[in-house]
Amino acid sequence: MKKYVFPILMIALLVSSFSCKKDEKQDSDTPAVSCLIDGVLWNASGISVMQDQSDNLVDISCQDVSYDQNFKLSFICTGTGTVNFMKNNYDNFGSFTVISSLGVFSSNYSSNPNGQVVITEYDKAKKTISGTFHFDAHDNQGNKKSFTEGKFTNLNVWIL
Repeated sequence: MKKYVFPILMIALLVSSFSCKKDEKQDSDTPAVSCLIDGVLWNASGISVMQDQSDNLVDISCQDVSYDQNFKLSFICTGTGTVNFMKNNYDNFGSFTVISSLGVFSSNYSSNPNGQVVITEYDKAKKTISGTFHFDAHDNQGNKKSFTEGKFTNLNVWIL
């Protein structure tokens, strides 16, 4: 009986090792948006992505699980690369709205916008996009929120 215990344990260990790797792969394929807002993790539960063919403007709109917080990234995208937020450029920006407190924060409210989107993967055939982002956003009273370590992964793009 004792000589069967070790082989059975080894088989169980191998099966669990392979199943963990499969789960990790499935998780990395799941569409997701997340970032740190003033150092606190924020994850989107509802995600919508649209791209207008006429001007290549991509809008990533997200909500949290309570639908009280809305997040948006907007940028011109023709493929992989870096998009910087600049003064008087209203196509490339980030915004965050807290509905319950009527708080609206946008990178466009800054006299010197600080932000960037890096598109790391853009698959026109599969209609998916992935990348990273960071930006500072202000409300109309000058209060600031920092969005850091942002990432969007395997988002399905609706082409308009």
